[in-house]
Amino acid sequence: MKLYYRFFILAFAIFISGCGSKENSYVSHSPFKFVENYFQSEITTLQRSGKPLKKSIFRDSHSESEVLSNPDWKKELSVFVSRVTDKRNFENSFKLDSVTKINQKILNYTARDKSVEIQQLSVYQTNLQIDSIYIVTFVSNMYYTASDTLHYSGNGNYRISATDKPVIGKEIRFVLTGNTP
Repeated sequence: MKLYYRFFILAFAIFISGCGSKENSYVSHSPFKFVENYFQSEITTLQRSGKPLKKSIFRDSHSESEVLSNPDWKKELSVFVSRVTDKRNFENSFKLDSVTKINQKILNYTARDKSVEIQQLSVYQTNLQIDSIYIVTFVSNMYYTASDTLHYSGNGNYRISATDKPVIGKEIRFVLTGNTP
């Protein structure tokens, strides 16, 4: 009988030790590394090209434009880079669908969880080269709700649409565009 109790205690101890909490099994790197590399390549190419940038902002039926003769492309594209390099973008957080037509391919990443800032990221490719990138973000907390749509169509051309709704105050909407000649 003592042998039975010893066996039971040993089995119970093994069972309890196996029930400890495991660390999160998410992969610790972003699934968007190739997009980050694409933007780094774009920044380098645009810096070398010396192309000017025409920036325009549209808000409340007003618009302003400015031409930057020697833009800092790292700064100009930082909003895109920061979104795809966010440490919270784990591989397991997104569902990947793809559509292929002859020499075109679309990769659609859709968030599995509403707490992830990027809710959708679409990469459009032709002949395995990225043509454009479309990002939809959403953040909601006790202070504000913000949604952004970022579209980069290559060669320094982009469009950012944003809506911020603070808990107290007026909703803010604007569209920012950047175009190279």
